[in-house]
Amino acid sequence: MNKSLFLAVILVLPFFLAATQKKEEDLQELFGQFTSWKHAHKKNYHTSEEEFYRFKVWMETKKFIEANANEEYSMKLNKFSDLTMDEFKETYLMKHVPIPEEPIGEEHVMTHDAPQEVNWVTKQKTPPVKNQGMCGSCWAFGAMCQLNAAVNIKSG
Repeated sequence: MNKSLFLAVILVLPFFLAATQKKEEDLQELFGQFTSWKHAHKKNYHTSEEEFYRFKVWMETKKFIEANANEEYSMKLNKFSDLTMDEFKETYLMKHVPIPEEPIGEEHVMTHDAPQEVNWVTKQKTPPVKNQGMCGSCWAFGAMCQLNAAVNIKSG
């Protein structure tokens, strides 16, 4: 990290972190965690301004995770932790797709006792889910994966 970025962090973030009452040592520790997180997720920013902005977003994400910790589910920092919710939605989620009002196709009725759960991944009949990123064709990959899995299950 360049020194001018660190100085900007030290000068500006005390105002940003006033609500959480972080000390300068805590801020240095946080930036060290952010740096480790960046390396773990292979994050590189083009400018020190962008890095500073991503650090602020990352801290907000970290604060949200810590404030909402509970025993029912867990959250952790991941490769998306430097994105705002709006940035994540714009980059990774599909745009609105209309849902037809009438059902498509025939209804299927189970005529035999089916198990409550089957994990086809552990039975090596289908691969684990893959992240297609912002490709926009995840539905096609998912459909082909299911088709291949069905053939694999049926034919062995």
